[in-house]
Amino acid sequence: MVAVIKNKKNEEIKRIENPSKEWIIKQLESHVCVVFFRKKLTGTFRTLKCTRNLSKLPKRYRLKYQLSIENAHGYDDIIPVWETLSRDWKSFDISTVYFFTVLLGEP
Repeated sequence: MVAVIKNKKNEEIKRIENPSKEWIIKQLESHVCVVFFRKKLTGTFRTLKCTRNLSKLPKRYRLKYQLSIENAHGYDDIIPVWETLSRDWKSFDISTVYFFTVLLGEP
């Protein structure tokens, strides 16, 4: 897996090979990120523009935040996130991520 940090102009400012799960979660809690991964069930590829930053969630969903980020699936590799485009909770398996991008300054 490769992680890239981009600035407001969409320019790459840092590249990280095989970041840890903890680093990925920290970035999701601070920024909007883009995750490109393969779905385990179907084998299809998916892209999520997502976050775990409370300030990016609509107010009505903030109350559900704690329940939604807790691992309801019972798997350590599953990371629940708020998808900013569909405005809903989604999740991805960290072991199937190919590319992870941190968007600094994303509104």
